[in-house]
Amino acid sequence: MEDDSMDLIDSDELLDPEDLKKPDPASLRAASCGEGKKRKACKNCTCGLAEELEKDKSREQMSSQPKSACGN
Repeated sequence: MEDDSMDLIDSDELLDPEDLKKPDPASLRAASCGEGKKRKACKNCTCGLAEELEKDKSREQMSSQPKSACGN
């Protein structure tokens, strides 16, 4: 296609520097992940709440395990 009347757009000019910034994780939370409610991740959770709850659950299990002097 050799057509001089066709304007080409530079792909670097399509994005502003603001577009290249990563979003704040708190702003990515779903609206249903409100404060004051019992925290429960959705079935198709995309906001990271499922991973956060799993981490808290494993941390709680580790701290609730009894520790004995014999190493068990």
